Amino acid sequence: MSLKKNASEIDSSSVELSFHGYLPQLLSRTFRGQSDLLYELERKTSIKDLIESLGVPHTEIDRIIVNNANKVDFSYIVMPADRIKVYPVSSQTDFFSPSRIRPALPHGFKFMCDVNVGKLARWLRIFGFDTVYENNFEDDELAEMASKTQRILLSKDCNLLKRKKVIWGHLVRVNDPIEQIVDVVQLFQLERLIQPYRRCLRCNGQLLRVEKEKVDHLLEPLTRKYYTVFHQCNTCCQVYWQGSHRSGMEANLQAVLGMCRETKSIM
Repeated sequence: MSLKKNASEIDSSSVELSFHGYLPQLLSRTFRGQSDLLYELERKTSIKDLIESLGVPHTEIDRIIVNNANKVDFSYIVMPADRIKVYPVSSQTDFFSPSRIRPALPHGFKFMCDVNVGKLARWLRIFGFDTVYENNFEDDELAEMASKTQRILLSKDCNLLKRKKVIWGHLVRVNDPIEQIVDVVQLFQLERLIQPYRRCLRCNGQLLRVEKEKVDHLLEPLTRKYYTVFHQCNTCCQVYWQGSHRSGMEANLQAVLGMCRETKSIM
């Protein structure tokens, strides 16, 4: 498959692709930023393989329209003279209804983060979202686990998100963790679902209210003296209380929510 220099005329051996939204920025370096491409077909190929060969992971695609009429799935075999329009996942995407592209999310928003977005995983847990993260997972383990547990895989690795086993995912395109969580909250419309301080920051377990007497032996003397309200992780037994660090976390949380609202108002 090769790029034709004249992208204004399609012939019987070519296929035309139009990438919408942010997708042109995900194309491989040779084509980055180009909305319209014209290719000469050299072999039989599925539309998924064609699009991913250009750099765009299938997780970023919401719908594909061929010849201005037909919505197709990833198995569609590209035909000469096809005109293909590719649209990105956005905040308007309904993740809970099945489409030609992928099945519906069955159990709400659950996430998995790879090693490149570990701080994003922490933010998601602070916001109360079920988020699996371990810094020693291999790519094949991530793809397999995300598929089996029906989680949205968050990564900065295009090749990881191109794996066939990955059904739901999102390519994180910014480096700052604050910008990352704002992006994820906006994309998946999570603001109304946020329930902060419900997840263990260490292991992702659920935090449950616990009587002080049951965790007294785990507390430092000053903590035991000045605090009375405690929560404990139901998985790793880590104990939490509203210490001085809580005010800083609360300020950061409110700042992130403010950024989400500001971003939403200008979209």
